[in-house]
Amino acid sequence: MVFRNSKSAEPRLRFLLANIFRHSANADLSQRIQMCDEALHLVKRKEDPVLWAGLECILGLCLGQYQLGDRSMNLERAIVALNESLTVLTCKDFPEQWGEIHNNLGNAYCNRMAGDRGENLERAIQAFETALEVRTREKYPMEWATTQNNLGLAYANRIVGRREENIERALKSYQAALGVITPDSFPLQYAETEINLGIAYQNRAKDGQASDIEKAIELYRKALSICTRESFPIQWGKAMNNLGTAYLARIEGDRAENMEQAILSPSEIFDSDRASLG
Repeated sequence: MVFRNSKSAEPRLRFLLANIFRHSANADLSQRIQMCDEALHLVKRKEDPVLWAGLECILGLCLGQYQLGDRSMNLERAIVALNESLTVLTCKDFPEQWGEIHNNLGNAYCNRMAGDRGENLERAIQAFETALEVRTREKYPMEWATTQNNLGLAYANRIVGRREENIERALKSYQAALGVITPDSFPLQYAETEINLGIAYQNRAKDGQASDIEKAIELYRKALSICTRESFPIQWGKAMNNLGTAYLARIEGDRAENMEQAILSPSEIFDSDRASLG
């Protein structure tokens, strides 16, 4: 999200805005949060509402992603900041930003620790579906795919409603995302979505479909064709662990061989970690 700051702003504010907006992708989150807080003390909503809302939006995004400190409090602050930004950045005047804010709001509710878990997930689903009103595949394909993946996660964890229906809706969202995300253009996002889709099939397999376990195994292996321990260690470990549980639950094939594969996958993670420590 990009907002132009006024050239007439005082030097300290100009410095803060230059650093907040210029280094939006790589800056340290803790530093950006501090700079946003300071800038918001210098920017008056009545005098520059768009800049004020932009700062609230960035603050909410950073707080939602920040893993250190009081995680629960950070998420509460993120939700407040994002909702504040929506009082200025309307769908009519700022459709792209409006969609981005709702997507970030959905992520914050998905991760929220305070309040009722089921209610938070319902709010997350509503926020993602609202974001998709403007984040269409035609106008914003990658943003659309990102929100579809997020919506899939929310449905996969949903407490309200029938479990089977929620899994089907999660599958639909992940599959939609993979219609845009490719291993060549977005390898990390592709691997993460393949893993999420595999988990959904594996959860559906609890109802007895052997083919769903086979599909899950195939998807984890696709993710592993992209993820190496060196390139994407977190996703690699997740895929390896899930592959092991899938082989453990596998119905097809030789039982002893499946057990060996189940043991092998997590042990490879352990052996690699032990080797790196040595």
